[in-house]
Amino acid sequence: MSQNDTAYIPSTFNWKGKEYPFDFRDADDAEKYETAYNAMKAKVQTMPKDGKASTILRWNCRIIREFFDDMFGDGAGVEICGAKDNLGSVDDAFKAFMTHARGQSTEIQRMKNDLNQIAGNRQQRRDQQKNGKKKQGYNNRPQEQRQHNGPRPVK
Repeated sequence: MSQNDTAYIPSTFNWKGKEYPFDFRDADDAEKYETAYNAMKAKVQTMPKDGKASTILRWNCRIIREFFDDMFGDGAGVEICGAKDNLGSVDDAFKAFMTHARGQSTEIQRMKNDLNQIAGNRQQRRDQQKNGKKKQGYNNRPQEQRQHNGPRPVK
């Protein structure tokens, strides 16, 4: 597949005119994302489940801001989401980031599939050369050998 066959996926997350470097295809960025996402999931478990709506809204906003701080450095959460505890604007930023990350994740999966296809074909050729024969049947199992005792009867 040529570069023209796939959509361009930027290596930066753009939000409100500012660029934040993030490329899921980079192992360091992927590790940073995994750490930040797991930390966010752990914080969600400690979040109060009931109580005043204002408390729950503040918790949600704080958790997402801390996610962005973990991803892009201290202060990034406020820079991206704003200082106000408005779940609508905070959630918009988080959804935009996740859409960006999913686009890169899809590209990684496509690349892995391409590599697996190449590796699989190579392995099949090696097996054939090693065994000195081609595939014999379904799942590389030998086909049952039928014994023929002469010509088939004509119907």
